[in-house]
Amino acid sequence: MDPLEIIKRDKKKMKSEKKKWDKQLELVEKQLAKIKDVLRKIDYTLRFYYNEVTDEIKDN
Repeated sequence: MDPLEIIKRDKKKMKSEKKKWDKQLELVEKQLAKIKDVLRKIDYTLRFYYNEVTDEIKDN
């Protein structure tokens, strides 16, 4: 096989692999964003519970 053809073939394969990795990266970034949102909501809930509910329990 001609070396130039091999280079073209390999370049095409590398582009395809890069596309796959880019898709995976995008998926991971979306998942991390969702996890961060869940953690933020948990933090808010715990703060609310500690500040509000604890005061109500203390008052009774």
